[in-house]
Amino acid sequence: MGISDAAQAPGKNGNIYFTDSLLIKGTDILHPMNTGCFSLVASGTYEISYHTIGTNASVLNTPVLVGVHLTANHDVIPGTTSLATVSLADQKVDLSGTAFITVTTVPVEIALMTETMYGRFTNSSITIRKLD
Repeated sequence: MGISDAAQAPGKNGNIYFTDSLLIKGTDILHPMNTGCFSLVASGTYEISYHTIGTNASVLNTPVLVGVHLTANHDVIPGTTSLATVSLADQKVDLSGTAFITVTTVPVEIALMTETMYGRFTNSSITIRKLD
């Protein structure tokens, strides 16, 4: 599990960076500290879940659409995009998603990336579990 409590506003298609790994068991999932990428280095089926809190990073533009999605080797994982409209300057929205992927060719780089320009994201987490 990777986490980051700090606010991040990487712009459109930017990585959410994870500053801490709370639990890494085994050698099938790698995560260098302070990066936005997780490497799946063993074939198998994985469950990947994320959660983050989105707010408006631009005080000049309201309402704004904020969102994130998971990627595998820079391709969006279908069904993982989470979007919400932020209408007020201090409004917070929960964004989350889950995917199951089967890895046959390694490595696969997993990242949580921003979907829109004006989002600020805090209390982000990602959990990756190898199921077999």
